[in-house]
Amino acid sequence: MFGKYPLTQSLLVFTLQLSQQTLADTAFVGRTATDSSSLAGMGSAAALLTFSFYLFNFLCTVTTPLVSQRRASGDVNGAIVLGGQALTLALLLGILLTLILLVFSEGLLRVMGTGQTGHESRQFALDFLHFRAVAAPAVFVISASTGILRGYLDTKTTVVILLGSNLVNFSLDVLLIGWLKMGPKGAAIATTTAGMYMKGSAYNNTIRIIVCCHGCH
Repeated sequence: MFGKYPLTQSLLVFTLQLSQQTLADTAFVGRTATDSSSLAGMGSAAALLTFSFYLFNFLCTVTTPLVSQRRASGDVNGAIVLGGQALTLALLLGILLTLILLVFSEGLLRVMGTGQTGHESRQFALDFLHFRAVAAPAVFVISASTGILRGYLDTKTTVVILLGSNLVNFSLDVLLIGWLKMGPKGAAIATTTAGMYMKGSAYNNTIRIIVCCHGCH
């Protein structure tokens, strides 16, 4: 179905894989929770994080055409410089978002409805948000790296990295939530760790692709 549209296929798989990590976290927490407060808190924090991360989706969607245009025009150095700028911007924006989410966490979660769910639920939401907020720079670097890789017509690397990231997340969910009973905090640690793994893999593969393509020219 998507054979003729590799970029569309890559984007679809990228979106689905990110959603699957949240679904896995929710499923594990739901199976081990003794009441609804943990899921209520995690749901509020997850919704806030999803909204915050998707506001910066342009790091991927804008980077792809800019890099590909420079490569198409023969400006190899320009494509490399633009890729570096995208990664730097992603890192800075990620750090900024992390600080905002950590400093204003209670107010932001009240907007998401935790003020109506009780103290225990609010604490679960804070725990989940604080651990997941640390992953914002990683998420943004992944997004920028994905855009760069697509600009170099590499649509498979991201999918492979995402599958590996899902395996890391699932394994840690089993350990932290299923065995150690850490609840939403364990889910946040699992997803953050998977994000860090994915960031490192995406960054290293982006550099590899750029170096290989630059060497060919």
